[in-house]
Amino acid sequence: MKQRIVLPQTRLPDASGIQLMLDISSSHLPKQLMLDTSNPEHYLADYPEGRFFYVGEDSEDVPFELGLVLDYARSCGCTVVRVDADADVINKLPTYEWES
Repeated sequence: MKQRIVLPQTRLPDASGIQLMLDISSSHLPKQLMLDTSNPEHYLADYPEGRFFYVGEDSEDVPFELGLVLDYARSCGCTVVRVDADADVINKLPTYEWES
């Protein structure tokens, strides 16, 4: 009988070039913030269903709602956040209603 081997999650010292990405629902950011590209320090790119943000260092120049998302990503060891219309909602983060 075959058994599945489950390895413990660990950060490998030779994992250069590998980055973790947090994938979260766009409902975690207000719509106007998702449309704003004036924060070049963290804004990376848009795509049809969302946007990518660079986590970077903690900064006071970040809008409060984006700061919450980036802080959460940083605490998870992520360097990039993908905010996607179809991604999961994370219960530890607030959500915002998007009006059509």
